[in-house]
Amino acid sequence: MPETALAVEHLFTFTGTIGRGASIKSGPMGTRMIVPVLSGAFEGPKLRGKIADAPSGDWVYSRADGSIKLDVRVTLVTDDGAVILMTYSGIGVPREGTMALRTAPQFETGDERYGWLNNIQAVGIGTFGRGTVTHDVYGPGVRTSGSLERWVGRMCHDLRVTRRSDDVAAHMPLLGASTGPSAPRPPCPGGTLPRSFVIHGVSAARQCSRIIPTRTS
Repeated sequence: MPETALAVEHLFTFTGTIGRGASIKSGPMGTRMIVPVLSGAFEGPKLRGKIADAPSGDWVYSRADGSIKLDVRVTLVTDDGAVILMTYSGIGVPREGTMALRTAPQFETGDERYGWLNNIQAVGIGTFGRGTVTHDVYGPGVRTSGSLERWVGRMCHDLRVTRRSDDVAAHMPLLGASTGPSAPRPPCPGGTLPRSFVIHGVSAARQCSRIIPTRTS
């Protein structure tokens, strides 16, 4: 059955100040505008920081129907020193004096602490107007406790490991899951998973060995 809704988690909210740009009129795709992003900040549950002192901007073009197509590159610096390139395309539609934005951010970093961002396809919902752009950026999340139970069970099954359910439950906070009396405690039998399977940007084998210590008894 096709999915009717996709689970997401809030990564961060981004706010930027836009400067005056240059325009290329009557180009092959309409009027292109090169607009600098002068400053800004972002904050979320797992990362926060500001726009780096480096070139950032939007190579946006306007279309005949009044909408815009975005082509953005922004260099972020976290408050603990990681440098992250955020790029995104998207569409802006006029709405009540502003532009309503829908975007598809991707990330690039060499900092291992934030390496999980490299394999995320995020989505953004935002607005642009009066020299300011604001985005709420979301990444893939776990849908429900039932989905989490099946997901963790499948992960452990496919990695040919045997774990007690208490081990999985104990490490669920690292998976972004709730714990406590009502938290799911899924079984973890044995099996094998394709190496291409990725959990938050880290290979399944590496992630499972990191978050679920081996138990032999």
